[in-house]
Amino acid sequence: METLGQTVSTKDKKELTKQLQKLCTELLSIRVAKVTGGAPSKLSKIRVVRKAIARVHIVMNQHQKSNLCKLYMNKKYKRLLDFRRKKTPVMGKALSSRRPTERP
Repeated sequence: METLGQTVSTKDKKELTKQLQKLCTELLSIRVAKVTGGAPSKLSKIRVVRKAIARVHIVMNQHQKSNLCKLYMNKKYKRLLDFRRKKTPVMGKALSSRRPTERP
């Protein structure tokens, strides 16, 4: 059985934007139902739809990043900010392994 993430990751950009638009309109209608006092079964779908929107956004960003990697693969200058590993602020402030004894 395929999960939502697996089915989303195989789609191209047009299909992803279409699905994102559909999910956003569904979320909008659910929120309107919440304000007007809709059925509890419909209101419980808010979290599911929000998570689905997040999954679509994640897959779109992954596709965009992989396309950038392919574009800059053999170039002389790379846009390093797009390819660097994201770390926590504490890891960024930590001393490098070459200077373990220095103090700020």
